Amino acid sequence: MEAQPLLPEDPYERAKARFWAKFVDDKCVPGIFGTFTKVGEEQQKIAKEARENLKILEGELGKKHFFGDTKIGFMDVASAWIICWDQIVEEIVDIKLIDA
Repeated sequence: MEAQPLLPEDPYERAKARFWAKFVDDKCVPGIFGTFTKVGEEQQKIAKEARENLKILEGELGKKHFFGDTKIGFMDVASAWIICWDQIVEEIVDIKLIDA
């Protein structure tokens, strides 16, 4: 079985994967975790920002199954936890960040 690299071989595609992983770290993580640390209006504002950033991320995924199109790659690993945390947020603080 041939080993599959997590990052694409093409430099441009590799840079895109790193960009989107940083987007997750810088934009999505604070919003998702912020729903636990804030209350009231501030919590709602952070949740709204989180939803907007997750929509942007979803736009990058498009109709593909994986960020790497047909193969699981770096971005899939870097962002796979989001769906689990969305379920936790929804259950604990009753805020839905991802819709159908």
